[in-house]
Amino acid sequence: MQKITEMKSEDLFKFVENFINVKIVKSGGIVKISYFELKIKMNMDEEDIDRFLKCSKIILEDQNYNVYLSGEEFEYEGKKNKVENNEFLVAIKSA
Repeated sequence: MQKITEMKSEDLFKFVENFINVKIVKSGGIVKISYFELKIKMNMDEEDIDRFLKCSKIILEDQNYNVYLSGEEFEYEGKKNKVENNEFLVAIKSA
């Protein structure tokens, strides 16, 4: 895979949008992006991860998701939760 930091913005957004759309189809109302997916499976470095997450946040917010990043707290199905250490991002569909 080409490094995220070497991709043109348009190509990056297409790549991230495809990744997110697959996640939405599989998970419905909640999307999680994990350390394992980005760091291990896709072999991204910190700069790649940062750029990928920024694009993810923009795309998800445009689709009416509330986006939470590592360490942030959120409420889901009436329970308080926190984005876990092994997760980079959690997005929940707005009602």
